[in-house]
Amino acid sequence: MSIRFRNWAPLTVLIAALLLPSPDSARAEDLPGHVSYSSLCCLIETLKSDGIKFTFETGEIQQLDDKAISHWEGRTFLFMKPENARQLFSMKIQSARQRLQRQHLEHTTVEFQRLRLGKRSFLLSVYSTSPVSRATAVWTSNAEFRFSVQGDLLAVDPPNWKRKTFRLYFWNPTGSDLAIVDYTPEKGIFDPILAVFHSDGTFSDGSKNDPFIPVMRKQYNLEESIELFDHFSSFRQAKGTLKARTNFWLLANQKEWNLIAYRMQPDPSRNEKEAVFQPETFFAEVLFTTAWIRKDLD
Repeated sequence: MSIRFRNWAPLTVLIAALLLPSPDSARAEDLPGHVSYSSLCCLIETLKSDGIKFTFETGEIQQLDDKAISHWEGRTFLFMKPENARQLFSMKIQSARQRLQRQHLEHTTVEFQRLRLGKRSFLLSVYSTSPVSRATAVWTSNAEFRFSVQGDLLAVDPPNWKRKTFRLYFWNPTGSDLAIVDYTPEKGIFDPILAVFHSDGTFSDGSKNDPFIPVMRKQYNLEESIELFDHFSSFRQAKGTLKARTNFWLLANQKEWNLIAYRMQPDPSRNEKEAVFQPETFFAEVLFTTAWIRKDLD
């Protein structure tokens, strides 16, 4: 997996080698560097420290008006339902004007953008049901679907001496979603590098007490199942169970609560017809999520 690790000094690598878990489980360094509390909650600061400029600074994104939907007339377009903002639905557009009117009646917002990567340009449709949580679909200039992703395109890191691809960073400022995609201009191909979706558990509890971030993101694999929560405060809600013998990594501590990351599995109830348009399909092999657990891991 091609991913850039932050602050990964040789001494840290040596320490990691000494702390590897048992051979029957994945190695600790299998967890990409950006699967971290700091990247999820504060990606802007993380990218700034790496010297990566944002799309609003570089001009790589051009905002288009509503007339841009005419690119999809007679073609398949995606839309979002307010009662199910985690999924995109497809339909063939016969009339661009009628589709926009219907979008407004459904109380969802769609914006259109043009992204330039090298000599090529792409269309983006950006969906939202709230000001802070968005999903993006990427299309060719001819409105042919490429992939969708949770989050807004925050930054594009151009090719450099050690990487020949454009690296795209998508993020939702709530800390719920982060994704990284590489684009190879010679081949015109997008490759998924990393995604962390539906990570509701990175918020604070309103106090000024930040969680403790361990130096090493230690890996665990327990014999029993673990109950998962979306938060560590009194407002927490259960979000399922992590099966026994599932690898997970510790990202942060807050009193007796631990924020963990683990690989996200496809929704067994998903609509197979619509699956190709969902972010979880494109990122299936590099997909993580997070949750809080009340478990002593020492």
